[in-house]
Amino acid sequence: MSLVQQGIDIVIVSRRGASAVQKVIMDTQKNPLFWLKSKFTIVFDEMSEEVEKLRSWYNSIAGVTPLPRLKIINIDGKRGNMNYLRQQGIDEGNLPFIYFQDDDDDLPTNAEIFLKILDENQELHAVFGVTESIDIRYQLVERFPSVNSDGHFKIDPVEGTRWFPTYPHPCAGIFRRKTFESFPLYSGTLYKVCGNGAYLIELLNSGGHIVFIPYVIRRALLHENNMTPPVISTSIRHALAEDIQNWQKYITNHEVKMFQNKIIERLECGDITSFKEIGGMVEERYDRIVKGISPSSQTSNF
Repeated sequence: MSLVQQGIDIVIVSRRGASAVQKVIMDTQKNPLFWLKSKFTIVFDEMSEEVEKLRSWYNSIAGVTPLPRLKIINIDGKRGNMNYLRQQGIDEGNLPFIYFQDDDDDLPTNAEIFLKILDENQELHAVFGVTESIDIRYQLVERFPSVNSDGHFKIDPVEGTRWFPTYPHPCAGIFRRKTFESFPLYSGTLYKVCGNGAYLIELLNSGGHIVFIPYVIRRALLHENNMTPPVISTSIRHALAEDIQNWQKYITNHEVKMFQNKIIERLECGDITSFKEIGGMVEERYDRIVKGISPSSQTSNF
């Protein structure tokens, strides 16, 4: 059996409870031949009652409706530490590939394409794709990383990620399990906003090899209870600035540090209010380097 045929470990850290997770599990019915090979690990964040609700629901219908394998755990004492919580989900699985699913999003699209690339390129740690943000009426808000009308990325997403890890969606990729054996997701640091982004910074600055393909993999639903809304609040801005300071210990390129320090300043003074603005700054900086306007075009070690 090839690695692709073994399926994916889907790790869901849920803050919305059993009813939200049920919708995700039932989404597997759209393509049961594929998803029944996968395993879903649900990590609740200090929500023991939701464990019982979800387990009771699953047991009540599993006998009549084909469902994927399910593991449910509850973690106490680490509230809000997403990297720690996801790491627990990783440790519970055993399949060769891992995807981090939000409990209010649809299951990934085009997953077979991403798995095929990973299966055929053993040196890759992860394959990332495009995220579509949609509103509550399922109307498209934006796609990122930016893709031109010819189907090619506006800038190299790997380079964009090096400059700032939210240029793509930090979870919009399928990871090889072995990646986390060499580079654990949880490094002991509490990242308040952008844990997976900090992980990408560490991975890329430690020799990690990821690629992007211009296919949609993630559809993020924007709503009033979304953890990362289009306009970020004052508290999130300050928390993100703190995250940047914490992950900079992994960055070796001086120009990148200076660029991110400018973002910290603008976050703290309220000049930046969205991740989309940061993405625009990344594209502008990349364009300047390509055109040779920045001195870093001569010294960048990227």
